[in-house]
Amino acid sequence: MLDNKRNLRILVYLILLFLNVLSAFLLQGALLYLVKIILLNGYLFYEIKEFRKINPTNWFLSPVVLASLFTFALSFGVTNIVYFIPNSISHKYIYNILGPEPFPYLNKAMDYIFVAAFFMWFGYMMKLGDKLFNLLTHNSFIRKSFFTRTDKLNINIVWFLLIISIASRIVQIQLGLYGYAGDPESREQYGAVWNILYLIGVLGNLILIVSSTNFFIKGNRRFLFLVSFVTELGFGLLSGMKSEIMLPFFIIGFTYYIAKKRFNKIIITFAFVSILIAYIIVEPFRILRMSDKRFSSDPITIVNTIVDSYEINKRAKLVDEQSFDVILLQFLSRLEYTLTAARAIQYKDQVGLDTRAQDFRERLLTIPLQAYIPRAIWNDKPLEDSGRWYSVYVWGSTETSSVAYSPIGFAYFAGGIIPLIIIFTLIGMLQKTLFNFLKLGNGGMIIYFGLLLSVVLIDSKVNTIFVAWLRNLPFLYIIQSLLYKK
Repeated sequence: MLDNKRNLRILVYLILLFLNVLSAFLLQGALLYLVKIILLNGYLFYEIKEFRKINPTNWFLSPVVLASLFTFALSFGVTNIVYFIPNSISHKYIYNILGPEPFPYLNKAMDYIFVAAFFMWFGYMMKLGDKLFNLLTHNSFIRKSFFTRTDKLNINIVWFLLIISIASRIVQIQLGLYGYAGDPESREQYGAVWNILYLIGVLGNLILIVSSTNFFIKGNRRFLFLVSFVTELGFGLLSGMKSEIMLPFFIIGFTYYIAKKRFNKIIITFAFVSILIAYIIVEPFRILRMSDKRFSSDPITIVNTIVDSYEINKRAKLVDEQSFDVILLQFLSRLEYTLTAARAIQYKDQVGLDTRAQDFRERLLTIPLQAYIPRAIWNDKPLEDSGRWYSVYVWGSTETSSVAYSPIGFAYFAGGIIPLIIIFTLIGMLQKTLFNFLKLGNGGMIIYFGLLLSVVLIDSKVNTIFVAWLRNLPFLYIIQSLLYKK
């Protein structure tokens, strides 16, 4: 039976590969691009469908499924529709960015995207993820010290950690370190301190995870749940980052699913509303923050700037019901990353990387050093500002913006197909490792949620994914052992 499934899987791969090659010979331009998008979505649908057969109850919690949906299908396989709308801004935009012949590079980008998706699933299906999980958890000392826990909360510790997470983010705001209101100079000045404050601030998300899980399963600790949710939503708004605004809804949506084995329609509705609010507020907030020389990183100034951002969109009539189609089109354009990947490929092929560019290969090779050596010791430790370099020298924008060049762009800058295969195979391995943590109950769920976004919304700065695992995993072990009674 297993051999038949394996043979069927191989046959499907060969058919998809044949169709890709055949379409490249028979088609060109926009039509070829459309076919490649259809083939990518078809491949992702097949992998998810087969995975659901094996895991019928918790398939949607798997990081590889979520990454297939939110990184590959959404950013590379659905939002591309904006480029096929005649006379739209997005349709004209591809010519502004890539020149009079944009589709050869868009099609080349799609080939790399397809390879990345395949090797992510390949890495997930390999046994390496299971072996890494066993290595991280099967030691008797680790089991007894960290994961032998009940489902009862150490409520005093929970409240204490929530309070210090709030205090940490207030300090970050005052020092100019928090979210989009922060500035690179402050982060460089307070490098080691910022990392510590950031980790303490993340505790707020973990408290929301345990409080929402406890509330949905047992129906108690309602006040703790409401306080933690409102806190995370408030700091998400202050961060000026769309992902931080949506994250509280993401957390309670998934903890509800874990508790009830179904989705809550009300939570999903509010999640979509949060996306709309994030779009309406965040973009003008960033513009105002970067253009206002009097901007200071304090809660009052940030809130006033957020209010001004809403007023800007209101005057531009972006918040009117009549302009929903405009909002939707621009929202889809901002989620679409094939164009930024194609531009990265074009720039590397036509111009090449000079001394102004960061050494992307070095960033991969020095990941353990980036995780554990502070900037005070490593003077030349690289800053994570490649988005600004890409914005100015590759995208043709300004230093006040940071453009995401996608993980495909990172891999191409780092050397092309070989780094791409290695990166996404390792990401697939980490996704399998993380999925296994759900077997360990509440403590394992802390690890799962603490690292989930790193391997679901796969970042352009790929090295930070592995740095986050090396740096945050020991921290999460300790925290989950504190939150639950032994």
